[in-house]
Amino acid sequence: RPREVHKRMLSYWEVVKLAFPEAVAAPNTVYSITYARGAYQNPEGSIVDGQKVWVKDGMTFYVTVTDKS
Repeated sequence: RPREVHKRMLSYWEVVKLAFPEAVAAPNTVYSITYARGAYQNPEGSIVDGQKVWVKDGMTFYVTVTDKS
């Protein structure tokens, strides 16, 4: 789903919140983030909690949630 942001850099949790607005940090829940078509500083890859990523128009994020059971 397209989202509009007004920042040049997003944190892990900012990206998670774009995909899952009600998301909260929980010990049994992991959010995996990969991206493509990114800025030249980071054209593709993944980020984990505590990291940030440069963003650009048309960038695609893939966010999945996993329950550690």
